[in-house]
Parts: sequence; C-alpha cells; structure tokens
Amino acid sequence: MNAWKPLLPALFGLVAALVAPGCVSVRPKVVSEKTQLENQILGNFDKLENDLILASSVRSMGAPGTELSPAHREALIAVMNRQFRRDDVEELKGKKIAGESLQGTLALRDTPELKENAQLKLQATKVIAEENRDRDVIMKRVLDMYSGLGPEDLPEVRKMMHELAVTQSLPGTPIEDPDQGWIEKPDPKLDEARRQAEAEAE
Repeated sequence: MNAWKPLLPALFGLVAALVAPGCVSVRPKVVSEKTQLENQILGNFDKLENDLILASSVRSMGAPGTELSPAHREALIAVMNRQFRRDDVEELKGKKIAGESLQGTLALRDTPELKENAQLKLQATKVIAEENRDRDVIMKRVLDMYSGLGPEDLPEVRKMMHELAVTQSLPGTPIEDPDQGWIEKPDPKLDEARRQAEAEAE
C-alpha cells in the first residue's frame, strides 16, 4: 500500500498533498518513519478516494449491487464537494483570508481586506464553514473505516489532515505550526536561491 501517495486534488487540495522545507517541519515522511497508526490513517484516506473513483465508474455503468451505506455516501459526497470547491478555497488561501489550522480545518484570518469588505467576509465565512463541514465528515468516516481506530484517535487523524492540507497548499499559504504559531508556508525555490546567494557571498 502506497500510504503516502498524494491524495487526489479533492481530498486536500490534499494530496497531492502536503510539504515544505525550511523553518517549517511539515514535510513528507518516508514510510519507515511513520507509525503504524499513521499508515492506517493515510491508507484509509487513500481508500476513501479510491472508493469514490470506483463507485463513480461502476454506477455510471448501471451495475447492480452498487448501493452505498448512508455514512459512506455522505463521505464520498464530501470528497466531491471539496473537489468542486477547491478553486474557491485556494483563492482564499492565496489572499491570506484562510489558513490551514492544526485541527485539520480552515481558519478565517483577520485581514484588512475582510475588515473593509463585509460581503467578502460573508462569502469567505460560508466557503470555510462548508469546507470544514466536509473535512469533518471525511475525518470521521476515516475513523469508521478501520476497526482499530476510535474516537480517541481523532486528534491523530486531524494531524494527518493538517499535514496533507499543508503539503497540497501553495507557498505563501498561512499555516499554523505547533512551534511557531501562524506563519506562511515557505517557498522551497526561494529558500534554495537564498542559500545559494549566501554561499556565494561568503
């Protein structure tokens, strides 16, 4: 199982999910460094998206016996919602209006633009609320998909969602770091250029 396979753009802006060098410690991990629980969680994220693809293709052919449970259907709808909403979410993150919180959810940022534009704030609040609703549905479904996971594992699932979302996000996206608080996701290319310039100056 390729547990770290980038999740479809749907799941996290996700998967192609998350990552950044530099001062932020969020980065893809090699399989040998992951805990068993992390592999289980990431595997369930993968399974959920694979189920979406399979269910869509099978149902489109009118095959019998393709009915899904209400919980599974709700989660797949949440994945599709996130696909359709992706551009709006990325736009909000690009404007620094939304950021990736440690809870695996989007957080509304208090920007000057929002203070001056009540309509924009209303729209942003709506998009963020809908995105977080769907993320919560997906995270809870992941807990249900593996018998070894329970409600007590939700913090770990949120951690995985956060890491995947950060990896998928573009440089400059506001992200919450457990040690540094709110920062902007570094740009690896700029960091490398800066290192080269410093090396040449020495």
